[in-house]
Amino acid sequence: MQEKQGHVKGAFNNPEIGDIDLFWGDESAGLCHILNERSLQNISMSKFLSELPVAIKKGRVGENRNHPGTRENIYYKNSVIVVSYELRGHETQAVHTAYRVTKNN
Repeated sequence: MQEKQGHVKGAFNNPEIGDIDLFWGDESAGLCHILNERSLQNISMSKFLSELPVAIKKGRVGENRNHPGTRENIYYKNSVIVVSYELRGHETQAVHTAYRVTKNN
């Protein structure tokens, strides 16, 4: 997070998906996107990020209806983690975004 750049291969693992990368990204995807969007929702970033590895590991994998075939969702308690299989023309298996499910979602 201090570097605000880069890519961590195999940062997480889900039994159904395997290794999942984490990249800094930008305003539309990656850790930068997650930090910006969740801070706008007044979500504690330290708590949210500390829960991310457990949510990815223990979560239930399900279809991403908006992007079938290129993304899947991992559902854990009140969190959704979106894993992309294609990003900017490159095959990958990386966290695209993550968010909390609220009554308004």
